[in-house]
Amino acid sequence: MKWLDFDPHVTFLKLKAVAYVIITILVIAAVITITIIILTPNLSFNLSSAGWNNAIEIFKFPLGLLAISIPLIALFAANHRSVQSKAQMQLTQSNNFITTYYKHVEEFQKYVEGHVNKPATPLEEHARIAYARKLHKKFFPKAKMGQLQIDQEFVKGLCSDIDKVVSAAAVFRSENYSQRPTQLSILNDKIDKFALKYYITGHRSKGLPPMHQSQGEYTGGATVRQFMMPFGEVCTLLTESLLFDESFEMPETVRQVHEFNWQGIPPTAIDKSINYSFSKHLVDDTMVMLDDEEF
Repeated sequence: MKWLDFDPHVTFLKLKAVAYVIITILVIAAVITITIIILTPNLSFNLSSAGWNNAIEIFKFPLGLLAISIPLIALFAANHRSVQSKAQMQLTQSNNFITTYYKHVEEFQKYVEGHVNKPATPLEEHARIAYARKLHKKFFPKAKMGQLQIDQEFVKGLCSDIDKVVSAAAVFRSENYSQRPTQLSILNDKIDKFALKYYITGHRSKGLPPMHQSQGEYTGGATVRQFMMPFGEVCTLLTESLLFDESFEMPETVRQVHEFNWQGIPPTAIDKSINYSFSKHLVDDTMVMLDDEEF
């Protein structure tokens, strides 16, 4: 019942529960008193000590009701103070969370600018996280509530996005030659959408790799490395940003793109004879060796 709620923002005497209880007790006591006066014969005013003692005896039931209201109101007052104290503690905790949140955002921005984004130069543009605050919101969606660890649902989504690009990289396999121009466009599109989703710009500092199709054959001289390096730059920025949370444990998918040697991708021209499995190299080159395992 809402009238029994003890609103911490309302003064004690204005609480509905207090008002209803006091009024109810007074009304019942008044009705009983009037009933006693009407139905008790030979009542007369007597202001002597005997009269007062007699009045107490006659009206002891309504007086008892009034007496009960005193500890009841005291109980209500104690409960109201408890509710107010709890509300004050929650407000203090909320203010602490907000203060911590803005400090956390500030430190994340400093980390990104100092450890993740490379300084731009007049001669060379680098991939960079353009909106650190927005990326922080993706990493820590519950930071305002005091949860300052990388969100696991975000990590699942990131792994899924990485897998989609890795799957599209199957375009370099020999069996995909017939549809390669179309699939290369799809690969570029997935990489660009991946970068856009995580607020990363400059990953195409050298532009799109040249793609041409002449008489049914793919030409242009573009290499596997040219196509995959933008993806590598985006992955590197993201995984380095994730390390801001020192308690974060990388899942296998994220660990692989973090440890992969992107410069080791062969600068092989994409032609009819190429047969390069990026997903296989990603797994093989980042394989975790057991302590007792020998090369």
